[in-house]
Amino acid sequence: MARRRFQKGYLFRKGKVWAGRWWEDIIQEDGTPGRARRFVTIGMMPKRQAQSFLDQHLQPFNRGTHQPQSVLLFDQFVRSRWIPAAMPLLDAVSLKLDRAALSKMGPTSQRPGSVVAYGSYLRSHLVAAFGSKTLNEITRWDIQNFLAEKLKQGYAGAHVHGMRTTMSKILQSAVEWGLLTDNPARGCRIANRTPAKKRNFLMPDQVESLTNALPDPCRTIVLIAVSTGCRIGEILALRWGRVDFAAGSIAIEETYSDGFGPPKTKSSRRIIPLSESLKKALKERLAASSRTNAEDLVLSTRTGTPLSPKNLRNRVLEPTRRKLGLPRISWHSFRHTHTTWLSEAGVSPRVAQAILGHSDVSMTLNIYTQIVPDSQRQAIEKIAAILDTNGHKSGQAVLVEANAR
Repeated sequence: MARRRFQKGYLFRKGKVWAGRWWEDIIQEDGTPGRARRFVTIGMMPKRQAQSFLDQHLQPFNRGTHQPQSVLLFDQFVRSRWIPAAMPLLDAVSLKLDRAALSKMGPTSQRPGSVVAYGSYLRSHLVAAFGSKTLNEITRWDIQNFLAEKLKQGYAGAHVHGMRTTMSKILQSAVEWGLLTDNPARGCRIANRTPAKKRNFLMPDQVESLTNALPDPCRTIVLIAVSTGCRIGEILALRWGRVDFAAGSIAIEETYSDGFGPPKTKSSRRIIPLSESLKKALKERLAASSRTNAEDLVLSTRTGTPLSPKNLRNRVLEPTRRKLGLPRISWHSFRHTHTTWLSEAGVSPRVAQAILGHSDVSMTLNIYTQIVPDSQRQAIEKIAAILDTNGHKSGQAVLVEANAR
């Protein structure tokens, strides 16, 4: 705790301007309390006015309300404190995912994909910009200016937002551990978060062509993604114990990205209704699978390990897509396709929010709006109607029919 030590400071001339010095309580690099000499330039003014300025500046110190700040370098704090305590899956030297630690820990509360992202932002941007600064030297202006400069350099708004989020998470830990009084990253804004690239989605006839041409397990992945809007990591982490054929639903409780972890956000932990067509496809897969225990993955390799989304995309999805002449797509394109079809089918944004597991909704809707399960099931069935064209109706006709329900 800061000790109350009354001081008037030392007012002196620096050329033509007044300046002042004083002693400040600090937290040293080893975490012990200490004192440091501080300096401020006051400006050109009468001596009495300069002394008044210095007295006002020293009020927090003389009243005992000033909290000591850490003089630990940002880089030192990240590597010696934050990573071991808050991000143990990140290697402190390379700032990359520590796969050895991941294999020893098994299922963890950390999402490996998020750990990789934090390491990338630190390694490529944050350490270079702030590593040599002490924690108490980093100001909100420094961070805001850094973010603005990254946008000028052409980085996408979402990418710059990730830098801000990582910085805020680190500095918030410093606040919670008593090394800073506040988090300077809070309140910083990103001027433009518009996606740098246009998000592609497919029409019903394009999805039908793709699913008819794809072999399993890619075909099943696409069916699940388009029918439920699940993220690829959520699909690859789906286990048979979370598929409820009696209730006609699947529970999203886990995700996979280099390792198993919790869903992306609290809102991502959800139960999604199954359409009759998807339920049928999953029953057929269950009947053909040799791994059907509750903890077995719905989609896995022959040895029961998780599939690689990158390999599946490069070796199966992309060649098939090119052969059919379809637009460029990623696994996330199917989630965007599902979202677009929900909108076309007239599903309310709040129902779509619950199905997709998004967290960007207003606090009022999160707290007070009750989702009726039947409305979610009707929304899923509308998507199923789009999928079940059977080659007799055009995609537009099915959309009209779904809207009329």
